[in-house]
Amino acid sequence: MEFVDFINLHHICSLTLCTGVTALQDFYEALNSPPQLKGWRLDGGDPCGESWVGVSCSGSSVIHLKLQGLNLSGYLSAQLYNMFNLKTLDVSSNNIAGEIPYALPPNATHM
Repeated sequence: MEFVDFINLHHICSLTLCTGVTALQDFYEALNSPPQLKGWRLDGGDPCGESWVGVSCSGSSVIHLKLQGLNLSGYLSAQLYNMFNLKTLDVSSNNIAGEIPYALPPNATHM
């Protein structure tokens, strides 16, 4: 019988929905883990329970991602699609390159 550490699993996504945490971590990696994104981490973290630069939440959902003018470089991660409650995605005035992902956050109204 395998023992699964549910306490630590719960801690990883304590306030923020796990799909949002995973999507943001993937996006952070796609941007080359820039130091401008204070609070962002690849190893867990809680964007809605901590102060992640540019992230705004409503309850446990990330609803705004405003990263304009931070001199970021990299590309848009396809995992952003999994941010189902995201309303705003602003990465203007950065050095984002590459193709736009085939699917973007389905409920985003401002991009």
